Amino acid sequence: MNKKIVITKLVLLVLVIGTYIFSKMDEKVYKETNKKVAQENTVSLREFTLEDLKKYNGKNGMPVYVAVDGIVYDMTNVPVWASGRHKNLHSGGEELTEAYHNKAPKSIHKDRNILDKLPKVGVLVEKKSESIDTTTTATPKYEVTEYVVTPSDYGKVVTCPVMGTKFKVKKGTKAFKYKEKVYYLCCSGCEKSFVQNPEKYVK
Repeated sequence: MNKKIVITKLVLLVLVIGTYIFSKMDEKVYKETNKKVAQENTVSLREFTLEDLKKYNGKNGMPVYVAVDGIVYDMTNVPVWASGRHKNLHSGGEELTEAYHNKAPKSIHKDRNILDKLPKVGVLVEKKSESIDTTTTATPKYEVTEYVVTPSDYGKVVTCPVMGTKFKVKKGTKAFKYKEKVYYLCCSGCEKSFVQNPEKYVK
């Protein structure tokens, strides 16, 4: 009888340990998958002008996008934006920086981090451009200089100051030096935003 009890306990112990190990493996796979998706998303970020943004108003099958602090967010799956309107105050396709920071009820947006949970689909720019001439776009009061990424930088896990997205530095990654510190950027849209006003993004 005692032998059966011991065997039963051993079986239960093995099951518990096995379940724990598999849960940890699943958690690791989940994190790695999310990380990979995040890195893949950084290369597909788009540039939006205000005119482009207006098209994403939730009408005629279009998704609902809004911009805050130069970042374009996808609100399509947010229940309170389901119709393309938010509490009869705002519409999809709008630039809402002022409204978000100064008019949104603090009781709802408690920590001002609600946007961190939403998909980032791009950056807001004044004008789309294929390449950026840093000598003309940089404001004189900001000493921003282009930093050439070298093989010693490859593989570094960094955070884009504009998008807040983590990614690995590789050949071709854009980077700039500001106040003796190097900032790596995940896409061309972020490049323009950072160069024009680095102080807005550095901490």
